[in-house]
Amino acid sequence: MRRRAAVEKVWKGGLLIGRGTFHKQYTKHGCENVAYRSGMIWSQNPKQLAGKNSGLAALNCAYLMGAARAILLGFDMKPQEGRNNFHNLHPVSGKPNYTHRYVNLFIPEFIQAAKNCDDLGFVVINATPGSALECFPKRSLDWCLERYA
Repeated sequence: MRRRAAVEKVWKGGLLIGRGTFHKQYTKHGCENVAYRSGMIWSQNPKQLAGKNSGLAALNCAYLMGAARAILLGFDMKPQEGRNNFHNLHPVSGKPNYTHRYVNLFIPEFIQAAKNCDDLGFVVINATPGSALECFPKRSLDWCLERYA
């Protein structure tokens, strides 16, 4: 609830998509909540997103919405500055050393997803400096902006 309130303060309109529980899709407070299925790598169903983490679900969402490419920003995939998430409201933010979540859960799913990108015609570039995610080509944000502007 607190995270939604924070988003609503800065959100300027447009489509807002959340990830709800498996088999549950609903619209509430202007947010389209889409079901997710953990363990699935790429969903072809626009009412269901894949991935054990919101980053992979967001990639899947971009693909399902017709994006030809995605540029990853903030995908460090390791604890940073004593936090395991970019915001302090996440349940594991303050807990020490949750590196195993990245190494054992999140990164292996991204590796599997990367193997399918060519077949899907979907280009993913990691523009996150110092990222532990090595399965996508790495480029600087400036390079991406010059190339795809």
